[in-house]
Amino acid sequence: MFFQAKAVNSTNKPFSMKPTPTLPELTALVDKLDASQTPIWGTMNVAQMCRHCTSFIRLSLGVKKTSRTTRIIGWLFGKFMYRYFSTKNPWTFPKNLQTLPEIKQRTDRALDFELEKEQLGHWLKQADEVSGLVRHPLYGKMDAASIQNLIAMHTAYHFRQFRLID
Repeated sequence: MFFQAKAVNSTNKPFSMKPTPTLPELTALVDKLDASQTPIWGTMNVAQMCRHCTSFIRLSLGVKKTSRTTRIIGWLFGKFMYRYFSTKNPWTFPKNLQTLPEIKQRTDRALDFELEKEQLGHWLKQADEVSGLVRHPLYGKMDAASIQNLIAMHTAYHFRQFRLID
């Protein structure tokens, strides 16, 4: 049988046991973003990361539309993808996965950092206020808590990428 050692953080807890920060905690961390921050991995700069996370939130809340291809992929594989992603946290989520075209950021485009940061804070607050059922374009109908957990995990993953959480 093969056993793999778990990575450990500064509090000496396995990463898989660390709770994902809440949406209000992540909203508070937005103010700590700085335009000069560089990622630990990936090619996005901090403004592009803010826009990417905002796009993910808008898509998850049904505000941002998706292509027909994305909806078909969601219909075919969405439930399986959600089951996989819901078992991860920001510390165990794989790096550099394929990104949906609807939320992929061009790295050759200059963005207004302050505007992108403000938008991310706004949409994190909007996500925290969601209630009832939401129709996610990939995963189908989800209750508010599931959508909020998905958004929190994704945002925390990228905040970890830019050293806002360890």
